[in-house]
Amino acid sequence: MPRPTTNVEPYREEIINLLQRRHTHNHICGTLNTQYNIQIAPRTLRRRLQSWGYRQTNPISNKGLHARIQRLISEVGLSNTEVLAFLSAENRTPISERTLSRILRKTALPRPLPAAEVIDPDRQSPSRTDNEVDLTQDDDEP
Repeated sequence: MPRPTTNVEPYREEIINLLQRRHTHNHICGTLNTQYNIQIAPRTLRRRLQSWGYRQTNPISNKGLHARIQRLISEVGLSNTEVLAFLSAENRTPISERTLSRILRKTALPRPLPAAEVIDPDRQSPSRTDNEVDLTQDDDEP
């Protein structure tokens, strides 16, 4: 005899909200079990999402998001932290710093160096200490 179908339709909004906040299917199933005593397998959850027509977008391959980030950085001049805060405030799917870094690498958008990493060409290089070895000198010369 087949197992009875579990009705998760009343929790649809909460499930989709959790997915948009980047929770895993396993975590959502655990939350449903803990809060509502509903036992559902991750595979079943995926099938329900498919039947609802829900499709989660991958921010790495979202061209509209890429264009938005490029505009915020190149035209508006926001930093990475400011871009993340702006996207979060816009009620878009929040992305992590790591995801933003991946998007920036994928789009090859040049980023300015932080002030600590800017190299001043007029600055003298520090002199060697006595403990450092001079690799330009031959061993045969006294």
